Amino acid sequence: MLVFLLMTALAIFATFQARRWSGLGSFEYDPGGYIAPLHSLLIVGAPGRADSLEALQRRYRPGDPVYIGRVEVAGGRVITKYPIGLALLNAPWYGLAHAYTRWRGEYPADGYSRPYQRAIAVAGIFYGLLGLWLLGRLLSSWFSDGVTAWTTAAIGLGTNLLNYMTYEGAIAHSALFMWQVSLLIATVRWYQTGRARHVIAAGFFLGIATLTRPTELLFGLIPLLWGLHDKASLTARWQWLRPRWPSLLAALGVLLAMVTLQLAYWKWTTGEWFIYSYGIERFDFTDPHLLDGLFSFRKG
Repeated sequence: MLVFLLMTALAIFATFQARRWSGLGSFEYDPGGYIAPLHSLLIVGAPGRADSLEALQRRYRPGDPVYIGRVEVAGGRVITKYPIGLALLNAPWYGLAHAYTRWRGEYPADGYSRPYQRAIAVAGIFYGLLGLWLLGRLLSSWFSDGVTAWTTAAIGLGTNLLNYMTYEGAIAHSALFMWQVSLLIATVRWYQTGRARHVIAAGFFLGIATLTRPTELLFGLIPLLWGLHDKASLTARWQWLRPRWPSLLAALGVLLAMVTLQLAYWKWTTGEWFIYSYGIERFDFTDPHLLDGLFSFRKG
């Protein structure tokens, strides 16, 4: 608990010392793309108007580069390349900021002013710390308090999690960390108890993570391969799963329902069921940069 409290204090201090949000820079680049659907719907009142956020960026930060991952579609509409998972997750925070701004009247209720940026910054802290707390709860079921505390501190301070829940809290990584830990917990609980609700929860967590970043679908290997280490364990797993296929189908249904939200959004905004919004961008899984990801000063 002491480590978690120290992490909380450090995250809050780091966030509210950052010039990024105090200078109204929280919605630059990728964060602006993630928040653009909320701005289009809540502030402008029309889907396919991501360019409205670009116009505000130019007004508030003249001379700075403007980028939200814009994708121009038929009818002169503009969307962003980013999926809607983080926008859905941040909708309550953004909506509360909008209500507060309209009530106080101190700042423009335009979806970009300081209350909106503060709200999303706090959301990033909240998701990262919640994920860290959940991870500690999971580890404590297997390890001593000391091991759990040191492991939690190593992940919270020794990885880029601290950066992504503070200075870059408006980006997707903090929320994805929370969903990944939640998927781990649901997986463990399912194999411990066999209860359907846990595998259905795993389907939901995997679905919302995929809706936030499509490559998160790879984390579906966690519940599929958990505890498998030889032929005997594979055979035992098959025998264990056979009477539980209805639960697996329900979890798959929840996963597909979450992903369908993205398709419905594309249909609503563009008239097309599927848009490959990333253009020529792709992941090269043959060149994963594992060492750079772990130790490079850029991402490690």
